[in-house]
Amino acid sequence: MSADAPTTRETVPLSALFDRLAGDGARDEAFVRAFTRWMYEHAAHLRLPLIEKLDLTDVVVTFSMKQRVRLVITGYPRDLPGDVTATVDEREFPFVQVALAAEPCADPYEVCTLDYSLSGRSVRVTGGRYMGQSGKLVVAATIGDRQENRVQLPSGTVTLGGEVLEFAD
Repeated sequence: MSADAPTTRETVPLSALFDRLAGDGARDEAFVRAFTRWMYEHAAHLRLPLIEKLDLTDVVVTFSMKQRVRLVITGYPRDLPGDVTATVDEREFPFVQVALAAEPCADPYEVCTLDYSLSGRSVRVTGGRYMGQSGKLVVAATIGDRQENRVQLPSGTVTLGGEVLEFAD
């Protein structure tokens, strides 16, 4: 991932942005995490017209991985109760436009991943309060460079950083 913050405004399909940043590299879970990290780092310069048409605030843009990649957008409509969640399958990424702007926006989206492809894997806790316990991974989330994992332990479900987990299988 070597793309810098855009210097001119352009609008491109999400699939083209994937292609641009992936180059000849693999398009696997590691790429989706790296792509999401790039979006997180450049969030102030990215807008999705889909979100702007819905006029949502406090937007979270999530790339959810489980066999396929899905774009999940969650936010609050202005002047209405409740929240809105829109889901777009990777087959539809060519139809999702991403606006790249030179000037930062005041309310950037929160961008993260939810990786369910590792769900059910056995893990051991190697540090912290739960050190020595074993459990099952529920979901691995990545927000910027920070990884948070939901883990089912005998004592209950907890959230742990990636630095204190290792796969047992």
